[in-house]
Amino acid sequence: DKTLELRDVGRGKDGKKVTRDQLVDELRSALARDAQIAVAIAADKSVRYEEVIAAMDAVKGAGITRVGLIVAQK
Repeated sequence: DKTLELRDVGRGKDGKKVTRDQLVDELRSALARDAQIAVAIAADKSVRYEEVIAAMDAVKGAGITRVGLIVAQK
């Protein structure tokens, strides 16, 4: 399982490394605190497209419907 970095920007917390399963647990907890939570996903260009889609699927699997991608501008 790939390691992901989870950052709670709204709460000013530093990022922490999590597995995909831990990500789902963390997001479910966040959703319980805030039903309007939104998630933005950013990936380095070396990350495979399939991994980004898997992360999006994990977010949606946690029950979060507001999901977006962060794209670096050139």
